[in-house]
Amino acid sequence: MAALYASPQVAFLPLLIIWLGIGFTSKVALVFIGTGIIMIINTETGVAQVDPRLIETARSFTASERQVLTKIVLPAALPVILAGMRLSVGRALVMVVVAEIYASNRGLGYLIFQAGGMYDTAQVFVGVGILAAAGVTLTALLRTIERWLAPWQFDARQSG
Repeated sequence: MAALYASPQVAFLPLLIIWLGIGFTSKVALVFIGTGIIMIINTETGVAQVDPRLIETARSFTASERQVLTKIVLPAALPVILAGMRLSVGRALVMVVVAEIYASNRGLGYLIFQAGGMYDTAQVFVGVGILAAAGVTLTALLRTIERWLAPWQFDARQSG
């Protein structure tokens, strides 16, 4: 995972085009590679940060592995997992734009690339503005989901 994270995922685009062709599938694969790594690392970090005393206590009260996972590990790791999802939003947008620049003849990335080639700054700003708005909207949506799934995190922030 560390080697895959350290390498630029955009460099995999030519391979994905060869293997999957130009189109939607190669874009999805590139976004998955770029965001999946962040999600895996954040999930691993969140699980590793769970207080072992909580797990030990649950096991001493004969909790099954499934109960430990669903009642202790997942709720404790959820804020870090959701933070990884918020980080992934920006990476996903970048991956989509790059994939559209190199492997598409339509889409927002293609529009920005074409406008840049024609020195049409207004059209470039429109494309970048749409991307920024999408990023802000998706991040706000994930914040709302986080408030719904992990309300104790926000209660702790308010009292602290």
